[in-house]
Amino acid sequence: MKLFNMKKLLIIGAVLMVTACMTLFPRDEFTTDIRYLDQGWTKEDRSFYYRASQGTFTIPLAWMKSLEQPGFGEQGLLMDPDFMSRIGFMHAGENDMGPAQGLPIGLAVTYDPETDQPFIGFTCAACHTGQLNYKDPDNGTLKAIRIDGGASMHSLDKFRRILTSSIIETHTKPEKFERFAKRILGEGATNEQKAQLQQALKNAVERGFKTGLTEALKDIYPTEEGYGRLDALQRISNTVFGYDLEKIHNLRIGNGPVSYPHVWDIHRLDWVQWNGSVRQPMARNVGEALGVFAKLNLVDQDKLFDSTVPVRNLYKIEETLQKLKAPAWPEDIWPLDEAKVEMGKKLYKQHCVSCHGEKVINGTDEWRVTMLSYDQIGTDRTTGENFENYRVDSRKIGGPAQADQAFGLHFITEKVMENRYAAEGVTDEEKPLFDGKGRKNLVRAPCGYKARPLHGIWATAPFLHNGSVPNLYELLSPYDERSKTFDVGSYMFDPVKVGMDTFVRNVTKFDVTQKGNSNKGHIFDNMPGAIGQQLTKEERFAIIEFLKSYKYGDIETEVVSRNQSYPCSDTNKTYGG
Repeated sequence: MKLFNMKKLLIIGAVLMVTACMTLFPRDEFTTDIRYLDQGWTKEDRSFYYRASQGTFTIPLAWMKSLEQPGFGEQGLLMDPDFMSRIGFMHAGENDMGPAQGLPIGLAVTYDPETDQPFIGFTCAACHTGQLNYKDPDNGTLKAIRIDGGASMHSLDKFRRILTSSIIETHTKPEKFERFAKRILGEGATNEQKAQLQQALKNAVERGFKTGLTEALKDIYPTEEGYGRLDALQRISNTVFGYDLEKIHNLRIGNGPVSYPHVWDIHRLDWVQWNGSVRQPMARNVGEALGVFAKLNLVDQDKLFDSTVPVRNLYKIEETLQKLKAPAWPEDIWPLDEAKVEMGKKLYKQHCVSCHGEKVINGTDEWRVTMLSYDQIGTDRTTGENFENYRVDSRKIGGPAQADQAFGLHFITEKVMENRYAAEGVTDEEKPLFDGKGRKNLVRAPCGYKARPLHGIWATAPFLHNGSVPNLYELLSPYDERSKTFDVGSYMFDPVKVGMDTFVRNVTKFDVTQKGNSNKGHIFDNMPGAIGQQLTKEERFAIIEFLKSYKYGDIETEVVSRNQSYPCSDTNKTYGG
């Protein structure tokens, strides 16, 4: 590599390091004193979920274990649990197993189908495992409650920047490269072996630089996702129809980031995603895998729709999730006020159950979600409207020139599932089970957002689909009592207002005035368009106390028909079936 390029890469690496590291979690938030609540999982279930491959790829496993943290001089390893906790990643502790052992939760090994080389990729647990840190009321020591299936609070963007910076520095700094090569190749490595490793690093740098430059020049993700959020649906579309299809003009602006949703009871919901756009569990999981870099061929016509998505493994993950229950409030740490619970239950029935009740679809074990139009719920429209309005050119793979997002997601997941079902020998008898008890692969753009039952909601802050409200108290409050800015990037828990501790500094500042970040909607106020009357402070805390206590069966279920609950006037935006 020419000296000019070496200097340029060093500058880029330094910029990435500074911008990524300036807003890391506080150092005093790392703890190994972790409590697991009874959520219906065995240790084996948890271990499988933490490491089950979705067929996704980032860099070789050996690299991930051997790279150093970016910075001057010799640094600790990138995968040091304390350092990774400062990006929001959690360690698996005694629940760890397999070749990825010691790495953060949600990093899983996938073997390259051509070389059998182990690579590291993301799995469900990376984004759908939560944690609540707190100071022990008796002695002030830092402890944590792990919330399996909850919302993670990491920053994938910061991780990407730090990882890229580390690779650039390893490629360009001789001393750092020598230490890296020794870890990878051993003491007796030849110059030829080192040259091959250096070339592999160069290739990785160039691929990452090309993608990063494209997204920076086009300003693809202008609204900072920050900690605990991702513009998931748009990233799936951009990855598949932009990069996999090699049609960069298909990249669309991702300015509607959403919080990671909790996944207990997800198998019971008749529609999933925040906008209620996806019906089938397998399609949901295939789409997720494609969005976090499972390999997909959309270029070579002889291998069209070949992918590394392991449908048998995805089915096992879904089976494991079906055992997962909502977490119960730990009363031994924070006792409940039973009088407030009873008052809150009455208020919940009065104000909340019409949207958030358990509505069992007649003859099934499914819950019908309540779909609310943007005007009804009043929350930020950006995520939903992007999904409705964006179009991509899919002619190269047999689709239309102006494919909307719902069509694209249905088309690509259907083709990938057909391909992988055949490749993995999924029988006709197995297919209905893999699909989720025979659910059809339906994808729609319903012009609104869904409401679901609220078991365990106390453990899932921040609230609203875009994470714009830090705690339950503010969610039940008028606009003028909601935070206009607050700090995000901490697992510290507020057990009173029930949500994030927003007084932790040196993290990301959430600004509700940015595109996609509005904290409006779901309002209890004496004004037109509100979903309920204004609540007194006593009533708000009573509802919160009930939500802390809320267990399955506390509110009687309602048996309902299968109503598609479609706020759009154009119901032709449903694909499949």
